Amino acid sequence: MERSVREILYDALRDLTEEQFKDFKWKLRVCNYEGQGTIPWGELEAADRRVVVDLLYGCYGEDNTCISVSLEVLGRINARSVAGKVQRVLELTPRATAEDYRLEYRNDLKEKFQTMKDQNSLPGEFVLLKERYSKLIILDHHRPEKEREHEIMTSGWKHNQVMRDRDSCSITIQTLFQPDKSGLIPDIVVLQGAAGIGKTMTARKIMLDWACGELYPDLFDYVFYIHCRGMNFGTEEKSLADVILRQGANKDAIKGMLRNPQKLLFVIDGFDELRFSIDQPEDCLCSNPWKKASTSVLLSSLFRKTLLPKSRLIITTRPTALEKLHLLLGRSRYAEILGFSPEDRREYFHRFFPNKEQAEKAFRVVKQNETLFTMCFVPITCWIICTVMKQQLDRGEDLVQSSNTVTAIYMLYLSSLFKPSKNHGKELVQRNLRGLCSLAADGIWKREILFCEEEIQKYGLDQEDSLPLFLNENIFKRDLECICTFSFIHLSFQEFFAALSYVLEEEDSLSPYQDVATLLEIYSTSRHDLALTVRFLFGLVNEEQRMRDLKKKFGWKISPKIKELLLQWVKNVTKTGILCNKEILQDKRISCLSGIPEVGCLLYETQDQDFLKSSLDHVTSIELDAFYITDMDIVSTSFCLKNCHNLEILDIEWKHRLSYFTLTADGCEELSRVLITNQTLVHLDLSENTLEDSGTKRLCEALRHPDCKLQSLSLFNCNIKAASWRDLSSVLSTNQNLTNLLLYYNELRDSGLKLLCEGLKHPNCRLERISEYLRLSTCKLTAGCCKELSQVLITNHTLVNLDLSENKLGNSGTEQLCEALRHPACQLQNLNLENCYISAASCGYLSSVFSTNQNLMALHLSKNKLRDSGLKLLCKGLKHPDCRLQTIGFDGCQLTATCCEDLSSVLCSNQSLEKLDLSGNKLGDRGMKLLCGALKHPSSHLQQLWLRDCELSSACCEDLSSALSTNQTLSNLELGGNELGDLGLKLLCDGLKHPNCRLQKLGLYSCGLSEACCEDLASVLSTNQTLTDLVLNDNPLGDSGLRLLCKGLKHPNCSLQKLSLSLCRLTGACCGDLASLLSTSQRLTDLSLYDLELGESETSILREGLKHPNCKLQNLFIFTKRGIERKNSF
Repeated sequence: MERSVREILYDALRDLTEEQFKDFKWKLRVCNYEGQGTIPWGELEAADRRVVVDLLYGCYGEDNTCISVSLEVLGRINARSVAGKVQRVLELTPRATAEDYRLEYRNDLKEKFQTMKDQNSLPGEFVLLKERYSKLIILDHHRPEKEREHEIMTSGWKHNQVMRDRDSCSITIQTLFQPDKSGLIPDIVVLQGAAGIGKTMTARKIMLDWACGELYPDLFDYVFYIHCRGMNFGTEEKSLADVILRQGANKDAIKGMLRNPQKLLFVIDGFDELRFSIDQPEDCLCSNPWKKASTSVLLSSLFRKTLLPKSRLIITTRPTALEKLHLLLGRSRYAEILGFSPEDRREYFHRFFPNKEQAEKAFRVVKQNETLFTMCFVPITCWIICTVMKQQLDRGEDLVQSSNTVTAIYMLYLSSLFKPSKNHGKELVQRNLRGLCSLAADGIWKREILFCEEEIQKYGLDQEDSLPLFLNENIFKRDLECICTFSFIHLSFQEFFAALSYVLEEEDSLSPYQDVATLLEIYSTSRHDLALTVRFLFGLVNEEQRMRDLKKKFGWKISPKIKELLLQWVKNVTKTGILCNKEILQDKRISCLSGIPEVGCLLYETQDQDFLKSSLDHVTSIELDAFYITDMDIVSTSFCLKNCHNLEILDIEWKHRLSYFTLTADGCEELSRVLITNQTLVHLDLSENTLEDSGTKRLCEALRHPDCKLQSLSLFNCNIKAASWRDLSSVLSTNQNLTNLLLYYNELRDSGLKLLCEGLKHPNCRLERISEYLRLSTCKLTAGCCKELSQVLITNHTLVNLDLSENKLGNSGTEQLCEALRHPACQLQNLNLENCYISAASCGYLSSVFSTNQNLMALHLSKNKLRDSGLKLLCKGLKHPDCRLQTIGFDGCQLTATCCEDLSSVLCSNQSLEKLDLSGNKLGDRGMKLLCGALKHPSSHLQQLWLRDCELSSACCEDLSSALSTNQTLSNLELGGNELGDLGLKLLCDGLKHPNCRLQKLGLYSCGLSEACCEDLASVLSTNQTLTDLVLNDNPLGDSGLRLLCKGLKHPNCSLQKLSLSLCRLTGACCGDLASLLSTSQRLTDLSLYDLELGESETSILREGLKHPNCKLQNLFIFTKRGIERKNSF
């Protein structure tokens, strides 16, 4: 025996790498097993493997001790595979009793977990777990709270995200205890997921696979299943050893298993179902597995690792209990069960239907219907749909005619289960259903899912043969007796029956919760968990489709008031606006968000066109933000659009777009029908949707239809390719209504533009505005397209706005355009040539345009290397008496102070120029002095002057101040990005306080200002009667500076309406001053404080100011711990 154990240990050490063997010796030197001493490092350091075995025996003597020490050290160096091999070899020795116990336990578990019951199974019916179970996607991190708020209805698009990146994000139950991204092996794994997503099925599959030796065979000797629902009952104290014994473990083996807690796994299923608190004080926790304690203390000790700290845990929970659980646990792995992938849904259908032909037929119908296909992400819903479809197929019915909403599926299922018979007439069934509805509503309001026998009796559901199949009966031990509790087979059924309780006409209702108006109000404001209940409520009001058969079967009477109440609620939501998770719905705007309210989805659920038309007859604008859009939203929105007959504006701009969110070709076909049938829709924004050629082609077919009334179309960044430009060109030559077309960031190229120009030159084209804002990396417009564009400018008499920025037109292209601009037939008013690779060589041609074109009002030449020489040429044209230009932009044109003399001459002579942008040029104080001289000239009519980042300092501020006290037309001055400093601002304030100053907006972003200037600014605010907009962003004013500013802002003479104080180093301490300002100022309407991070207490102070009746604020942009918010969110 001694020889064989030595050999086993020697072989184990030989299995270690050299690095592992060094680690083994290093750890062994400090191992003082049961106080028997340690092996000196001097003997271990140079020892080879044989010597180490001899040293082990020399120190510890006995086989068992040497084995225990070796296994312990192997564990410390994470050589688990080697340790497992040692144990497997040792198990071949006469230690077979422990293995016999384990084998017996495994066999018991196999018997217990190999079968499962369907929710509607009859006595004796069951299915094999392995035959029904389909793989679920498990994401290796938990979702943010917002995405977990409602557990079933927000599943679809989250799963799409994982499908696109499943190789890098998903894990399996086999890899739950493998090292995480940080290389750490978790002791606790939390599996979270929505109701019905498959948590319990996964927990049971873990138990079965381990029992069959297919999962964690070397990792755990014993795996125990603890169902939290059963732990709620029984007040007697028990030890963890007692709990283990009740699992079926052999009494004689329990001491051995507890001596090796690292080989134990506890699967704790349904943490969210615990009714008691397990947040026990530290001194109440226990560490002895034999000590009896309350269930609360026992579980708390297990979670917090005072009890069997080396054991492993798998805990399943719904997201609603995740935060509470997180407070109890140490280092843990959080994973989220997301349901079925598309492939796994197909597999589930094939596992559910014994007949493969039926399985494929049912799956094909579901996949064609996006709503049903999305619902099938959730296993419980997939089961319901399969159950209903199987019954329809068995009856020979056509699946295509099957209903397509959540409510319809549940109604079909209800109808199939409840069938009045000779023994159970309509009256009995009706009474049972009413009791079921009252029980469900009561539980939903109280947030209860488990019901005691007293509650069942209260609602008359305790009679023999009267308990419906929708309830599960659970038997639990309590002290020396057994008690029964009941729950709906799934939370969604409880929500369905709760909604049904509101629809049925009241007859001696047992439930106190019958006020639909109260339900809708609470759902809108605080109880977002009622989302599915409200959706069912809307689905049930379609009396013709949904209730006809059930009225016939059960004799139900439908309350006539419900539909009117729902109609009024929808109108109120879409008219007055309602607080939403991410947005405030504005007046006359409906938004189909996945938060609150889901107006579009609710209306879709009714499948009642008359109801929808009445609900939306006042809606003129619909806006959808893709960051919140789900597949369900797209379907429901299409349904709404077809019935919204006063719609004028449809905005489907995909802000914050993710790669898997796009309006597909099928979506374009739906939109095409809307464009033809809706006679009021005039504005459509499809920005940042990947339409591609097929989608664009379908839209163009609708745009060419004589019934299409669309006037404005935005296709910004829609991935439009070469094949689509001919279709768009034909639209321009056909559609007599389209006047505004936006095509930013599409791959047009010269070839595409030539095709588009054919339509633009057509006499039927009525386009007034076309904007092709194309990135060089993808669009590559060159001078080669300018000849066609020039012809368009001459022949098209409606085109007044043209944006060609960010294209390599160069000097040759610009010269061609100038020929057209000088033509008397050219009607263009606004031309953007920003960053078009224009140099001074073209400025003579552009200058000649100023003296000949009487229509051109605005020209943007920013980011072109014009330099002073080019500007000198342009100024000749700007001084021409026939020049009618009102706006010109030279931002970043490499200008210096040298050009300012020419510009000053322009300002003194040009009677039309109103806006001049010189930002991003090195004008300096010398250039500013020249410009100020012109501003003081009585002939200057300039209204807006932009001088951002012009290298100005305090030295120019006296001249600026003098200009402000003289000039009677300047209303907007932008000085941001110049280091004026407090001294410069002090000089500037003298001019701002002058009674002749007419400035309305002043931009001082990042001007090196501090608290020292705030008293001067406050003096301006209390004196100047015209200043309404002040930008002070990115200046370190601090809380004390704000306090000084508030003195001026609260002055009765202050006219300021908009104030920007972002990045001004403000803290929560300023909220008192802000609240006082808001309750005093009679004019302030907009306040920006983006960098101000507030906690709850500071937010509360600010909220008081916002609530004050004197507060006139309309928009408050602020950064709280929940993110950027508006005033309305407070």
